[in-house]
Amino acid sequence: MDATKMKRVLVTGASGFTGRHACALFAGMGHTVYGLVRKPTMMKDVTLVPCDIMDEQQVKRVVQEVNPDITLHLAAQNHGGVAWEKPAFTFRINVLGTLNLLEALRICAPKSIILITGSVLEWNAGSQPAHPYGVSKLMQTGLASSWSTLFGLDVRIARSSNLCGPGESTGICSLLARSCVEEKKAFHFANVLDQRDFLDVRDAVCAYERIIANGERGGNYTVASGRNRTLLEVARAIRDIAGSGITFSTDLFQRTVQEVYPAVETRGLGWEPAIPFTQTLEDIHDYMKTTKR
Repeated sequence: MDATKMKRVLVTGASGFTGRHACALFAGMGHTVYGLVRKPTMMKDVTLVPCDIMDEQQVKRVVQEVNPDITLHLAAQNHGGVAWEKPAFTFRINVLGTLNLLEALRICAPKSIILITGSVLEWNAGSQPAHPYGVSKLMQTGLASSWSTLFGLDVRIARSSNLCGPGESTGICSLLARSCVEEKKAFHFANVLDQRDFLDVRDAVCAYERIIANGERGGNYTVASGRNRTLLEVARAIRDIAGSGITFSTDLFQRTVQEVYPAVETRGLGWEPAIPFTQTLEDIHDYMKTTKR
């Protein structure tokens, strides 16, 4: 890579499911990657920086030292169950943590390109709140957009669908694959006909890179596959890949109606999902086999 094009990239939540894939992508492109983490871990080709996103002074000190050209904000509380049990905790991390980062960037690195990762779930929250996680992400992206307008920061928003793929994840695809590998006899759903848009996390981080490279200041981009699948469809596919005899039970057997997210804005930047869904599920299953507890 041309040295003049190499950038300092700060990735928050670097040790998380999406963070590891993002760090690998940017490091592989030749950028100098700094990964903000809460706990010590091991990552290749990444300078790890211990920091609690909730500590305002720590965040400011890290941003001042790194002086990032690019900031990818992935640190979040994104577990749906935890959001229901601890909504205030979720709000503090997703909103106040983002505020700490934006303020540090405003003061110490105002020229950084900043990508904030929201969620397609926040659209439902915009009219009738359906999930505390969605509300927290709506507030997060609203705050980021406001700081862009008020203080001239180069903020871009990526609203992602349900990300899945190899790696440690609490997503439904990983939970199903883990259950099959561990030879569990049954898996229970709240509503087995619930529909979701699933996107490979490796495709998602490629979309983030395109938004950073070709997107517009203040731009809002949907990052999704453009196709909904029922949980039953996904569960049967994973069961077939694993050759498992696991059975499924459900509280509801009612088909939901959800918006399809075509992500036309992101595809206009030169991005398309590239990994077939079957390949994603096979890679998840293979990962679970190699990490079987």
